[in-house]
Amino acid sequence: MGAALLAAALIAAATGTEVRLVAGLVNQSPYRFMVDPSIEGTADLRGARLGSGAPGSTTDLATRFVLRELRLEPGKDVTLLQIGSAAERLAALANGAIQGAVVAPPDTAALERLGFLTLLDLTALGVDDPHYQVIVSAALSAEQPAVVQRFVYALIEATALAKRDRGLTKQVLREHLPSADEPALDETYELFVQRLAPQVPYPAAKGMQHVLPVLLESEPRVSAVDPALLLDPS
Repeated sequence: MGAALLAAALIAAATGTEVRLVAGLVNQSPYRFMVDPSIEGTADLRGARLGSGAPGSTTDLATRFVLRELRLEPGKDVTLLQIGSAAERLAALANGAIQGAVVAPPDTAALERLGFLTLLDLTALGVDDPHYQVIVSAALSAEQPAVVQRFVYALIEATALAKRDRGLTKQVLREHLPSADEPALDETYELFVQRLAPQVPYPAAKGMQHVLPVLLESEPRVSAVDPALLLDPS
């Protein structure tokens, strides 16, 4: 589950629903903060419009992290607009409605062809981020651990297959990313499979510590959550 659903799970935990993170498929941020070619540095961003997803979404959290790193305040230095999907943000960047957004492959390749620049590369920084996590009810984890274990074993086997069979994995990517060309598919494969997919998908302990302070800006209810109690790496 992505960060939007992770946020929902954390809110559920804060209100009494017991959940457990049992595996992490992507434990680091896959995003680059890309900007209009006219923007050469942080100073040029003041007064700019930036696009992100809904509060608590992966792009919202990543965008707020970027703004912290660049020492810019949303609502004061920049305008942060909620734009639903990655495709809609890509279109908004292309037509000038926004001047920047966090973007992941395959969209990064399309924007580079249009001359967009990377102002901050979160993948190069190795930013811890529970981007895709497997979350189950605490009852399922406690009462049917063998079921959860078989699922985790399947994830490990699938990851190993993806890493060793580039052709097959790209074929699957084509089915889910029909608009992506070969360079974009290659970039997607290299980042998500070869660089970010862990050999053993432990849940993102470091990422949870990183994401909670940022998530608090939009979801104060998660202040009651102790991430250590949610992690089940068994």
